[in-house]
Amino acid sequence: MESKPRLSAQRLCSNYILNNAFMKKSILLLCLALACYLGGVQAQAQNYQLTGIVLDSTSQEGLPGATVMLVSPRDTNDKRITVTNVEGQFSFSNLPHRFYMMTIRYVGYETGMQRVRLEQAVTRLGDIKLRSRTLDEIEIKGDVIMTEVKGDTLQYNADAFKTNPDATAEDLVRKMPGVTVEGGQVQAQGEQVRRVLIDGREFFGEDAAAALRNLPANMISAVQVLDQQSDQARFSGFDDGNTTKALNIVTKPEYRNGTFGRAYAGYGTDNRYQAGGNLNNFSDARRLSVIGLSNNINQQNFGAEDLAGVAGAQSGAGRGRRGGGGPGGFNFGNQGEDFSVGQQNGINTTNALGLNYTNEWNKKLKLTGSYFYNQTRNVNDQRLFRTFFLEGNESQLYSQNSIESSNNENHRLQLRLEYALSEKTNLIWTPRATLQLFSAQSRIDAFNTTPQDVLLNQSVNTYRQNNEAWRLNNDLLLRHAFAKRGRTITLNLTTGYNNSQEQGALLSENQFFERPSLVADSLNQQNQRLNTGFSWNTSLTYTEPMGKQGQLQFNYRIGNTFSAADRETFNFDPVVGRFNLLDTALSNQLRNDYFVQQIGAGYRFNSQKGIVRGGFGVNWQYATLSVDERFPNAFALEKDFINWLPYANLALNFNKQSNLRLFYRTNTQAPSASQLQGVVDNTNPLLLRAGNPDLNQAFSHNIFTRFRYANPNGHSFFALLGGSFTQDFIGNNTTIAVQDVFLPERGITLNQGTQLTSFENLDGFYSLRSFVTYGLPLNKLKVNLNFNVGGSYSRTPSIINGIQNQSESYNLSQGLTLSSNISEKIDYTLSYTFGYNDVRNAIQPALNNTFFTQTANLKTNVIFWKGFVWQQDLAALDFQGLAEGFNQQFLLWNMGIGKKFLAGQAGELRLTVFDLLGQNNSIARNVTDVFIEDVQNQVLTRYYMLTFTYNLRKFKE
Repeated sequence: MESKPRLSAQRLCSNYILNNAFMKKSILLLCLALACYLGGVQAQAQNYQLTGIVLDSTSQEGLPGATVMLVSPRDTNDKRITVTNVEGQFSFSNLPHRFYMMTIRYVGYETGMQRVRLEQAVTRLGDIKLRSRTLDEIEIKGDVIMTEVKGDTLQYNADAFKTNPDATAEDLVRKMPGVTVEGGQVQAQGEQVRRVLIDGREFFGEDAAAALRNLPANMISAVQVLDQQSDQARFSGFDDGNTTKALNIVTKPEYRNGTFGRAYAGYGTDNRYQAGGNLNNFSDARRLSVIGLSNNINQQNFGAEDLAGVAGAQSGAGRGRRGGGGPGGFNFGNQGEDFSVGQQNGINTTNALGLNYTNEWNKKLKLTGSYFYNQTRNVNDQRLFRTFFLEGNESQLYSQNSIESSNNENHRLQLRLEYALSEKTNLIWTPRATLQLFSAQSRIDAFNTTPQDVLLNQSVNTYRQNNEAWRLNNDLLLRHAFAKRGRTITLNLTTGYNNSQEQGALLSENQFFERPSLVADSLNQQNQRLNTGFSWNTSLTYTEPMGKQGQLQFNYRIGNTFSAADRETFNFDPVVGRFNLLDTALSNQLRNDYFVQQIGAGYRFNSQKGIVRGGFGVNWQYATLSVDERFPNAFALEKDFINWLPYANLALNFNKQSNLRLFYRTNTQAPSASQLQGVVDNTNPLLLRAGNPDLNQAFSHNIFTRFRYANPNGHSFFALLGGSFTQDFIGNNTTIAVQDVFLPERGITLNQGTQLTSFENLDGFYSLRSFVTYGLPLNKLKVNLNFNVGGSYSRTPSIINGIQNQSESYNLSQGLTLSSNISEKIDYTLSYTFGYNDVRNAIQPALNNTFFTQTANLKTNVIFWKGFVWQQDLAALDFQGLAEGFNQQFLLWNMGIGKKFLAGQAGELRLTVFDLLGQNNSIARNVTDVFIEDVQNQVLTRYYMLTFTYNLRKFKE
């Protein structure tokens, strides 16, 4: 039927040409144009689309990562392959009008086959249900495929990696090339993993380490590394490059209904103890997990909290935190709320509880939620040595010995509710709440000297504080898809409220030398801080298909962030015996308001066979920053900022095994309330800090590229390169007094040898980072080899005593890992890492420094004769190029031997020794744009512990 218009057009052309000879040329051109147009209509009508959803026939859950293949009976070489997303959905586009044979394969399921005929422009197959197979039905032929590249998803097949029967998901992913777990942080191909999903659904929010440590490895079928798009991007199909690195754990079908977990308890010498465990109950769509722990051996299963704005208040006297910080790293996607900051220094006693619940009551309603409680008592005896950069050949040395104890309690609740209002409209509501209670006390002995050991000043001070903070956040997303594919509209509303209060007490005795007479100064003060903030943000996004392979996006955003920061400091009045003397130089009331409007447009394109795809766009942003200081000096200022924020991304799929992605993004960063607050923080009288109300917002350019290759034999290669450049970088402005100087703008006297650090907008911040990893299996040796090398460069501007400094840092790291793949009873990992660091600064070349670290590590876990278990972890560490007294070489050796017993060897009794050689140490070097410091923290020493562990495995057949 579609050929008739073209035939009628041809006849019409013939009649006109015969009867009107003088119009032959013009009519001929018109007819040719009309024929081409109608032919194009016919060709366009043949660009058919096919969609569907692959589900588990029992649980009705989507199957992520299933392979869907279309084969044309006319030409068997005409094959089209795709994989399902985390919800089991798949889509083909630009299909000719013909019959196809569709094949669907998924690990542990029967292969699905279906004959498909494209009758409409968009053919929707709906739900396609696959039946899971029992273990007896699965026949394994040949070697297991180790890795597969499926579009933007890299899949590791778990059966290709041998682990012990009681191994966790963390033990499994450590063996996979390109995946590392260090200090509670999970990284994949050099990027931090923000989320862990189980069968496409979130597990324990954004705490990736907690999720991996509480899943048994033997229930995992595959691990997928993916760049998870935002809810809005997945719905509209418009990929704007904002992604979050995630791991999706695909479970084996036989482990999706049942109860499993483990419990352990142990006691040792020096009253060391540990207890904890996890319990999981999976029943199709409903899944409940409970985890808990209690110990005094530095095991923090969930990590410490980001303290909801509380931790920053314990300025602790020179812990070396950089004050303004610009953008860095590689995660240009959605940051989310990642509370975990990893292991704290010192000795920690931890009590923690976590719950995770997910359920899908029907096709309309889904709920996921998690709750955490964490209490950490910390004690740390720290030694610190710091060298400050000064002009010429001068420098200043700062030494500090401190002991601190703290108690931190926090509650965190997060929910995610998805509700389908109709087939085309749904709603996602994500509320979060955090409550924090924190108390600490510290004693610091500190002094400043010259390189010639001339004592400039010294201080002995104690500080006590009590903090309370809470935060509420809401995110509401309303999405609607129109009948025309690719046409969507999305409305997003987010709100946030935070409140933190601190009460502190400072008692300090300070002495200042190198004067005509020795001057002593004492401080006895109390302070109160109150910080509150409220923010709201509304955005409207509309997408429209354009042409065969394109899509347009239009967006508008409006939002406001308000914060109030109040601080009052009172000196002790000996006459009345109370803290009633207000110190105006250390007190301040500030209001900060940041209003933003943004409008933008973007275009996404995709080649016919999906080889090339990408997008680009630009946002126009208008922002107003208002600062209102009410005390001690009443003044107000307002600044307007107009910026163009371009972005672009490109994906090249060379073949089924390799691809390349490029990203370019820009962003702005407004100064925080603490950076704007001009009041002086004298928690450490030798190292003062203050804000700057004249700060402007920073503007950053970020570019990032990533190449990925993996073949079924396990050979894999990953490389990434990225960089950042920031204008109006919020950097440090440090004044180091060579003699007593009065600062009228601050209303204080800066005594000789003391320092005041504030903030300043500076240009010239650069950062570069690269990472390469290569993995291959050595089948004859039954081991997997992983090699990685990384490098970074940063150039950070700062001001020291009125002179601009450029601090440059070069870093090179190399790593080599051999992990066993022999059997489930023999597991070992041999690794070596080398780190090289070179630090240079413009105003003090004499302090240019090179230092390096080396670590060799051997981990073994062997099950032998009648269920006996031998485990050890031996690490050799070497630190060179640090300050005097910090260069060290030592061995850290942990060992344990145990016996498995009970039915199915579910129980185990194990005796372990920590730090067998008694050489444990903790050394770190930190480099900033103002100083270099070496830090040594208190650590656990040798202890013995006897631990009983019970594993529960009960699944429905």
